[in-house]
Order: sequence, then structure tokens, then C-alpha cells
Amino acid sequence: MAARNLPPVRGLVALDAFVRCGTIRAAADELGVLPSTVSRQLAELEAALGVRIFIQDGRTLRLTEQGRVFADQIAESLLLAEGAYQSFRESLQSPGPTKSVITVLVSGALAIHWFPQPLARWRSLHPNIQVRLRTGVRLPAWEDLDFDIALRLSPSNREGIVNEFIAPDETTLTISRNAIPPGGRPAHIWELFETHPLLVCQNNEKSTESWLAENALRRVAQQRHRRVPILLDAVNSLLNGTGSMICSRLLFEELIGDGTLLEPWPERRTRQLGWWLCTKEQSLKYACVEQFASFLIREIVHTLG
Repeated sequence: MAARNLPPVRGLVALDAFVRCGTIRAAADELGVLPSTVSRQLAELEAALGVRIFIQDGRTLRLTEQGRVFADQIAESLLLAEGAYQSFRESLQSPGPTKSVITVLVSGALAIHWFPQPLARWRSLHPNIQVRLRTGVRLPAWEDLDFDIALRLSPSNREGIVNEFIAPDETTLTISRNAIPPGGRPAHIWELFETHPLLVCQNNEKSTESWLAENALRRVAQQRHRRVPILLDAVNSLLNGTGSMICSRLLFEELIGDGTLLEPWPERRTRQLGWWLCTKEQSLKYACVEQFASFLIREIVHTLG
């Protein structure tokens, strides 16, 4: 049997850690080695590939476009290896309570526009553990619903629910790429609102108001806005190019990344409350729930950069 044609494996692990952690030093801390070791491993990997995958930007090291594509492919492969390792370890442990379906409570917009890609990755790692998405995060008594994990912008104060902070988020203005004229973005935001009114819905009113106030645009937007019943309707209208919208970057980052939406003024971001993972204590007795919670945290942190 022919030997595998692989680049330096330690370099692949160092690359994945560098992408997730953001810096050489942070990657070294995660891997438990010196920063010089990570730098050497990345240099050896680049030499083996025979192409530049890093650019020195001042004192910051960043990936080239080719490097980013390669790093994403390596991350998928390492996730598969991680899933195989965890499944094997679990099979060696003493048998405990089992669960075949994990119920996750999220908003309808997240369920449709963000969750599909993470779910596809999870299913490739754990085909025997299903994840069911349930919407209704904004319901007053959402804690009483049947779920194992809920993704929210604020923690719960209900007894029997464990809250874990995931990552801070930002609100940002977005618009359909097809709605921008060939000449580029309008010179001023209010010119954008004249042709693509701001879509405002009850689910998203608080973060929209905060963004408008910080950018001194509340009066202008109020004159040129259109109320939409729920967030999912607003996102669909946004994708159809009939309006602009202010919302969480977690919801829009994948759509901005694939070119469906455009962030015309990325410098006008407003920090908002971060994302919380709310897990029922009774669900934490199942190893797969803890495993999916950890996976979900990594996916959110990766999406928010």
C-alpha cells in the first residue's frame, strides 16, 4: 500500500490553531508550545506546499486567499478526526444515559439562514445524533418549551437552566448586493434609505434603535422605514432587495461572506449584547448534549471571527 502524501502534520494543526486563535502567541498557548515553534511549523508547512499562504502585514501575520481556502479545508478534516476520536473515547467509557435527538431552540431567521452549514458539519461528524431546531426564542415562557439548548442574546434567570456566555456580537447595516447600483454605494446612508427603506421589526427593534442612536441616524431612519411583523419576514425582504436592515452579525456573516448581502459601511458597527447558550440541567446528563454545546460554541466564535 502506498504511503500517504501529507504535508507536515504538526504544521496543519498549527495552521488550524492560528486561524481559530488569531495570533501566533494565542495558537502557541492553546497547543502548549513556544510561539517560535508555531512559527517554524507554519514556515515548514508553507515550504511543503510550495506557495505563499501567509502575508506579513506590518506586525500582523495574515492568510492569503489561497491560504484561507486551504485552512478551511484543513479545519473540516480536523473536525472529522476530532469526531472520530471523541466517538471512540465515548465507546470505551462505561455506558450511561443515551439520547438520539438534541432539541435546540433558536429564532426562525437563525434556523434558516445560519444553522444549515453548522448542522451539515455536525451530521458529517455524528450521523447517529440528530439535531432538531425549534423556533420561538422570543416567546415569554420560552424556558417552559421542550428543548435541550437555547441560543439567546441574554441569559435566563430560571432555576434549572445553565447559562454560558459564548461571544460578543455587533449590529451592522446590510443590503442585498443586487440592490447597489453599478456606480457603488450611495454617498450617504440616508440616500440608501430613500430607495431601500430600513426594515424594522419587533424582534429586532432594540438593536436597531441602538445602532441608529450611536450613528446619529434615528430621525432620518424614522422618516424612511417600513415595519415588518417578524425578523424572518424582514430578512426575506432584505434578500429580495426591497429594503435595508440592521441586525446581528451572526445572522448576516455567512450571507455577507458568500456575496449575497453587502455591508456598505462596515465601520459603522455597534457593539451589542453577546450570545448565550442556555442549557437545561436535566439535559446535561447526556454526553451528546455537552458535545453539541461545545461544537455550537466553536461554530459561533468562528463565524464572528
